[in-house]
Amino acid sequence: MFKYGTAHCSAKRGRGSGMKERVTLTLDGSVLAEVDRKVDGHRIKNRSHAVELLLMQALGSADMPKVAVILAGGVGTRLQPITFEIPKPLVLVHDRTLLEHQFDLFKKFGIKNIVLSIGYKGEKIKHAIGDGRRFGVNVSYVEEAKALGTAGPLRLAKAFLSET
Repeated sequence: MFKYGTAHCSAKRGRGSGMKERVTLTLDGSVLAEVDRKVDGHRIKNRSHAVELLLMQALGSADMPKVAVILAGGVGTRLQPITFEIPKPLVLVHDRTLLEHQFDLFKKFGIKNIVLSIGYKGEKIKHAIGDGRRFGVNVSYVEEAKALGTAGPLRLAKAFLSET
């Protein structure tokens, strides 16, 4: 005998509109229990979110980026005097660096290859993050010898990018 449950969830794109649409699924109770185990209330907010992420992973989401570029080379003048010693990407928020929060967000969407563009206090960032393995990501670096604005680091990162 099978037990069934109903899950109300959202599809990522609704008929080309970019809006989410509500769908109703009838699932075996054991499948629904597995979905519910994914929900932690923090990274995965609810059942809908869990189903959406599982579907995106299963379908391979061809339109999802595979590599992220984080521009982490700025001086962080608005956070001075904190950034006199610590580069902004390493500033702690809720006992974790800003970079760790970004890594978690990228991982949530299946992006584990990250290019960090570093400049100001870049050695501190490299020392703290390393290859990213302990954060569950793969980190590569491009270094700005002098501040290049926004487009400059992206040009440096071009070798790591195969998509637009």
